[in-house]
Amino acid sequence: MPPLLSLSPRILDQSFPRDDHELRTAAVALGRIQQCLQDDLARLLLTLAFRDFIGSFHWERPNPYPLLHDVHRLLNQLWLQPARVVEVDTTGVKGYRSHPIPLGCEGCGLIEFWSDEMGRLLVLHDACCDGGRFFAGVACAYAFAGDELGQYCNPEQARAFPLVGPDDLQRLDDAYVWVVPNDIHQRQVGFREACRHASVLGAIGIDEPSGGSHYKVRFPRARSWTLDANVDPLPDRFLKELEPITGFPLQVIKTALTTGRLPRQVLRFTR
Repeated sequence: MPPLLSLSPRILDQSFPRDDHELRTAAVALGRIQQCLQDDLARLLLTLAFRDFIGSFHWERPNPYPLLHDVHRLLNQLWLQPARVVEVDTTGVKGYRSHPIPLGCEGCGLIEFWSDEMGRLLVLHDACCDGGRFFAGVACAYAFAGDELGQYCNPEQARAFPLVGPDDLQRLDDAYVWVVPNDIHQRQVGFREACRHASVLGAIGIDEPSGGSHYKVRFPRARSWTLDANVDPLPDRFLKELEPITGFPLQVIKTALTTGRLPRQVLRFTR
């Protein structure tokens, strides 16, 4: 499952007049973010406060830029995709610090509200992340529009969600965790179990040996995995060979092969 993306204030905050170049950057970035969501490379991280930004667009100008309408439409489209949106309740979060602000956004529009809300999100994030690694980032308008990745105004080097572009998503951890049995590391996988449940991991067939004891478990668009009928139960070092083939970690592989189903996944924010 993918990481989470929050929106930079350059994209989200249109509560004050922005010039044509800024609006074009926001529109192009939103289009690329939309594509990442459709390709299941990320989920959009939102809060109720961020929804309110949509109602704060600055329309009071004689001839509003057509691009402003495009940005407004694209943002609304993002909100209307519940399968690709994660909404987190930050109500009641205390003990937060204002989040660092992207360079060039200081003193503009609703930036202080954005900074406070991101600070609350950071408290919730750090309460459930493992090892301090980030599973959420801030979508940099510049990077998603094809330019260089921006930076924060952060002289104190305070902890902050990383600014990311489309090429940086792999640096973020998965925002979801697998719920596996507590004793899964002690469980053993038998040869017959592996044969019976291999399809749960995506196997499309098992070729029986033509002499000998080696079975070939076939996967689409990946190399096959060899099962030896004389090795029962299967040691973890053999099961770990399935990690690059299936994309699943060892604990998920063992759960699937011993229970006949994949474990469920839960959002880290809900743990």
